[in-house]
This record gives sequence, structure tokens and C-alpha cells, in this order.
Amino acid sequence: MESSEANIGEFPDVNYVIWFAEFVKRISGHFPLSEDSTRVEEYCGISMRTFRYLCSLVMEPMSNSHTYKFNDNRELTVVDKVAIALRRLKFGKSLNSISKEIGTHSFTADKVTRSFVEALVENGLRHLHGTATATEERMTAETMDRRLKEEWKVLTLVMKAEKRQSISTACRILHNIVIEMNDERHG
Repeated sequence: MESSEANIGEFPDVNYVIWFAEFVKRISGHFPLSEDSTRVEEYCGISMRTFRYLCSLVMEPMSNSHTYKFNDNRELTVVDKVAIALRRLKFGKSLNSISKEIGTHSFTADKVTRSFVEALVENGLRHLHGTATATEERMTAETMDRRLKEEWKVLTLVMKAEKRQSISTACRILHNIVIEMNDERHG
């Protein structure tokens, strides 16, 4: 990967390859893949390009949100938070599983995911465009929900009713971004 590819335009101080190498060191398990961009894609379930775009989309609101820490008292960066939230949303991992995997409390994993969802809904609504009529939207809603549940495993979990709408909206935004970015990991 070229160094220019590892940095995002608006936030040139974030080198995602170096960040992920450090992030993996904190994960309590072993994460055995060779190429750094492939590692990010395997961990988060989306391409490095899409991951960088999502980070830029939520960088400002998540930079201003509450600070959270790893169990070793190191502060989570915005990029750490995005990876944690994507892991939860994409693979439907339980809060306990994620917290053990990355070395945080389950409360932290939950709050980080919520702040990502809020930031994504706040800044990503433009990705929920459509010109379909109400009838067409109703006809495709069931198909879209099925596809979303296949792609974003968190939607297949039992969720509280008050969380379902915002998480569903965030997953729709994520799904559209993945399609718009021609993400090769999109299945």
C-alpha cells in the first residue's frame, strides 16, 4: 500500500496501517493475517478505503464525544472506536466478546458503538437517497431488510425497541456507503 493511500485527505495525521498494527497489539487474541489492509478488512468486514471514508465521516462528532479507555488506561482514538463499532455491527459480536477481544469493558464497547451510530446517522443521511415511490419502497423494504440482516449481523440479534431504529438506520447508511464505494468485500 502506498503511503498516500494509508492517509485520508482531511486527517493526514492518521496512518491506518500503523494504527492497525498498534490496535492488533492490544487485542488479547491472535490475529494472524499478513497484509495490513487485509487485516483491517478481515477485522472490520469492509475494505480499507471504506473504513477510511467512514472514519472521515464521523471524525468530528466522535472527536468531541466522551473519552473511553482500554483496560490498560490508554485512551481510545476515534479510529479505535470506529473499528470496535464496525466489528459489533458487521459481525454481531456480543459486547462481552468484543470487550474481551480488545481489552475494554463491555460498557465501553456499548457506548462506543452508540456514539458511532449517532455520528453516522448525523453525518451520513445523504447516503439514504432514493427516488422510489411509497409503494416501491414498501415492496422492497422486506428485501432490503433481509439483505441488511445478511450483511450487518447485529440486526439479527435481539435488540431493545428503542435501539432498533437508530441501528437499523446506521446499517442502511453503512450498506449504501459500501455499495457507493464499490467495496469489493460487499457480498
